[in-house]
Amino acid sequence: MDPVKLYSTEDLVNTLKQENVLIVQVTDFASYAKGHIPEAVLVTPHEIMNEEMPAVGKLPSFSKINDLLTTIGYQQDDLIIAYDNEGGGWAGRFLWLMDCICHQKLGYLNGGLPAWVSERRPLETRPPTRKEERSEIRLSIGPIAEIEDVMDAIESSSSIIWDARSLGEFNGTDRRAARGGHIPSAIHLDWLELRDPFNFFRLPKDLSALLEASDLLSGKNIITYCQSHHRSGLSYLVGRLYGMNIKAYAGGWAEWGNRVDTPIAI
Repeated sequence: MDPVKLYSTEDLVNTLKQENVLIVQVTDFASYAKGHIPEAVLVTPHEIMNEEMPAVGKLPSFSKINDLLTTIGYQQDDLIIAYDNEGGGWAGRFLWLMDCICHQKLGYLNGGLPAWVSERRPLETRPPTRKEERSEIRLSIGPIAEIEDVMDAIESSSSIIWDARSLGEFNGTDRRAARGGHIPSAIHLDWLELRDPFNFFRLPKDLSALLEASDLLSGKNIITYCQSHHRSGLSYLVGRLYGMNIKAYAGGWAEWGNRVDTPIAI
């Protein structure tokens, strides 16, 4: 896969002038209707999640993905640039889905809507007009880690399991499944560390140092997870921006922590 490209607000202004560009805002409808980047289409978090409990973070059904892509006017040769209003979790989740259908040209707007608004750039309240087209897509398991992959990674010296949840969830004091704790051998780097709330949720300037300190730039295979692959949408996105060999365990702790046959550490 080609690396995901990081766009500044100025980069995006220039890119909007090009053809075959699809800007995607991943938020709820109210945020979109209040004001969005010109020509951006809306994708809601619900549309990119699974509906089967407990592992709602897994990939949606093929038909649900197809319906979503048709609605937003997806075309296979589009440059797709995603953003959200929280610093990259939902945008990263959407870009993971795009990786799962083998889309090649992907970008992320650094800081998303907060960064755009902070510079008083124009907003629109009406959706753009795009022709609905049903494209032929294929699914790839490349970006997806299943339980078996995680089990193999626990004992592997060439793999890292990246837990992007809070420290309380990691150490088991904040239990959000039948069992608390973390996957054995996992390293902890909270998704909140990957966005700077004092700089309109752009990626932090010391991000490379944070990743280096956690051995995440060592070239090892990486599997990232959270509760339901929302917060790990950002850790996955960061991995893609840095060219890591990264997959997402989308079942997350909602699946792992609610089974009785999966090992845990506290």
